[in-house]
Amino acid sequence: MRHGRTDYQQRIVDTAGLIPENEPVFLLRGKDAAAPETVRAYAEAARRRGAEAVADNALLVAREMETYQLTAGSKPPDMPEGSGAFGGGSQSRGGFHVPSVDSREPAGSGSGGEQRSSTPEGRLMSDVRREEGDDGRHDA
Repeated sequence: MRHGRTDYQQRIVDTAGLIPENEPVFLLRGKDAAAPETVRAYAEAARRRGAEAVADNALLVAREMETYQLTAGSKPPDMPEGSGAFGGGSQSRGGFHVPSVDSREPAGSGSGGEQRSSTPEGRLMSDVRREEGDDGRHDA
């Protein structure tokens, strides 16, 4: 498995060998102030895809992170200088091609030439339009 932070690569390993060596992973620590909110967003995304048990479990983890932060404190999201495996723009880093567009949907899976733009919060505009009942297609 390939971590989004190179400083995790040797410290956090898959001893069972179940995660392919080249599969990207992203770790959130319980002390990270943004982690509970991030895990809740993941729970929402999982629920929209029909993964109810995964969503419920993620919400339990988010609550556990908040409880942990009450006793151990929290810290802003951080990353040691030079430890990022993924850079901005379209480039190859750490064995991965990192496209500069949102690639959460496979190419060609959008609704007929739909642009894949996102909100400042990182949500796909196609998701926002779908939630608002707008398919993004308008008559000229």
